[in-house]
Amino acid sequence: MKRATVLTAALVLACGSMAMASGLNIQIVAPDFAGASDVTVGTTCGTLNYEVIVDLDDANNQGLALVGFDLEFSGGALDPATPGANMGPFVKPEGLTNPAGFGGTDDGGVLLQVGGGQNTIMNGQVPCTSNADCPAGSTCGGTAAGLCDPVAPFPVGTVVTGLAKGGSLVVATGTLTLPVVEGPYTLTASSLFANVITADTTGIPFWATAAATPGTNAPLNITVQEGADCSLETNSICDSVPPSGAIDARQPHEVNSATPAQGLNSIEVVMCNASVTADTGAFSLTEVGGDGVPPNISGATVIASDTVRLDFDAPIEPGAWTVVTHNASGTSTCVGFGPADANQDGISNASDINALINSINNVPGFGLPSYATDINRTEVTNPQDISRLIDLLNGAGTYTEYLGATLPPNPCLP
Repeated sequence: MKRATVLTAALVLACGSMAMASGLNIQIVAPDFAGASDVTVGTTCGTLNYEVIVDLDDANNQGLALVGFDLEFSGGALDPATPGANMGPFVKPEGLTNPAGFGGTDDGGVLLQVGGGQNTIMNGQVPCTSNADCPAGSTCGGTAAGLCDPVAPFPVGTVVTGLAKGGSLVVATGTLTLPVVEGPYTLTASSLFANVITADTTGIPFWATAAATPGTNAPLNITVQEGADCSLETNSICDSVPPSGAIDARQPHEVNSATPAQGLNSIEVVMCNASVTADTGAFSLTEVGGDGVPPNISGATVIASDTVRLDFDAPIEPGAWTVVTHNASGTSTCVGFGPADANQDGISNASDINALINSINNVPGFGLPSYATDINRTEVTNPQDISRLIDLLNGAGTYTEYLGATLPPNPCLP
């Protein structure tokens, strides 16, 4: 098969060290089937959504710098993939991709080199006080005050650390067309390559990286069978508001008083192909992290034919995942509480400041939901939220110091 090599070559040159580092594991799942990697669907179902998820198997790094792979479906051609929600820094012009883009180069329906890399070379991001601080041919402050001008049109973004470190990261999503012929099919990732940001680099004058070792690789196995369902079993959780995997980055209380506690105290649960009732006993809450004791479900209100709002008797706990489970089906949705974790990567640190600033400034690839940006809970996102996020990181007032605070791995991911 003809291979696209531009992205690999460019990013090996850009990212520096090729010493072996952390292992990168990859799996492909069906989000509409509760993140399963083995699904059975009907011959008339038409399409199936998929997610490509990666994680790093140790903490000896500062997260992903580069990731790429080929995608092939044994049941037919694939349309270009879409970057995951946190992959903006890997997408041109913020990052660097192959010429066809992050979604991969189409080679007869196979997608070559899906993915991209961050701006680890600090193009357009090098701090300076004079032209002497800048690369040859670059001017200090010509484009942005205090930064050397870019020497190339891309990559130009700010590096985000912590991605896929200590947790899972959805790097790409897509929708494939299902065959109408019964049989087993697979969606497979191959030719994986990745770099991580090394543990000791600071980004000055650039972010040092090392090659990651390919680890486990789990395909999505699909069985097409006449008469099978096209979605999760009836009366199972399909979706929620906030969505499963969301992390509430807002303050846990006001800056100068630890009471009253603030945080999510309800969730809307969407059921598959089911008419819901106001039954609090149909669901249960558990907690992963924190003190392990979740709030109680205090009420249930039907807000649509398939959606029920569950109210809690207290806000969810910071530093933990709250798991809402439908008792009959065993399906769940998970919401985390990580104060200051604006970029939703499971760790609160300085990269969240950059993510919040970029979101407020409408930088492409950094659009964040209100639960990640309205840090002071005023229902308006503005520069005051930047100050409050810094307060959380530094432990101002009565806040716990959240700099470096992490959430456990998301229990709703496979």
